[in-house]
Formats: sequence, structure tokens, C-alpha cells
Amino acid sequence: MTDTPSRKPQDLLLALGNPLMGDDGVALLAARALRRRYREEIDINESPVAGFALLDLLTGYNRALIIDASATGDAPPGTIREFTREDFTADISASPHYAGLPDVLALGGQLGVPLPGEIRILGMEIEAPGVIREGLGPAAAGSLPEFLRRAGEILDTWIAPSPL
Repeated sequence: MTDTPSRKPQDLLLALGNPLMGDDGVALLAARALRRRYREEIDINESPVAGFALLDLLTGYNRALIIDASATGDAPPGTIREFTREDFTADISASPHYAGLPDVLALGGQLGVPLPGEIRILGMEIEAPGVIREGLGPAAAGSLPEFLRRAGEILDTWIAPSPL
């Protein structure tokens, strides 16, 4: 009897955030809940990094779902938004010390980095992004089930058997 080598998942769930910054940790909590359901089919990575460090995390996957908190002030806390790679245009940051997702994707493309062909972003609007505390505020906690549901829907479409 031979052991069958385990297949590396070709899809990634990348959760970004800081658990010590209150609502900024919402994606990390979501990833921990989703890990129980998708541990065999999807690589799940939690990370506090941003900027160009994301290139290393995204390299080599066919598809990536990035989940994160956002504090734009454009919507009420708890609002969930979805984006695709096409929703972002490269708007190069004025600072060489920070790069947003558009910068990262543009540089990755210019360098020939094997980035996922499909990138989806699921973000939750949060309140008080600079508050140091553990745990979620009421709006983020109330929206967490919907955040999980929507992330699960996206991941389910990726692991569903293709029709014959």
C-alpha cells in the first residue's frame, strides 16, 4: 500500500488584521471559524502584514479570497462589501513604506510573480479602528455571521465539483 501524497489546495483564504485592535481582528475570527469547515480544500492563512509582504502570501494560488476590516467612513459599521481585482486600479502610494492592494497587484504583474488569476476581497466596515482592545464591538459582532456566510458562499463555489 502506498501513501497518496496530499494535494496542496490551489485556493487561498487570506485573513488580514490585528487581534489587539478590536474590530480590526474580525477577519481573523472569521478565518478561525471557516478553518473548521474548509481545512482540507482551502489554504487558510491569518496575517497581520500589509503592503508588499502580501506578494509572498498570494504567490502560487489559482484563486484567493482576502477578508479584512476597513474603516472608510463611507458606510455604517458592520457593512460588508465585495470587490474583485478589477475593482481596483493601480494608484501608486505616495509613500515607499506602504503599498495598498492595487500597488501590490501592479508590482506583482510587472515582476511576473505568479499571483492568483481570481482575487476576491470581502471587507467589513468597522468603527474605531485605532482602539486597542481584544474582541469585537457590537456592529462587527452583529455582522460576523453574515461575513462568514458570504465568505462561505464564495469558497463553496470554488470547491464545488465542476459539472460534467
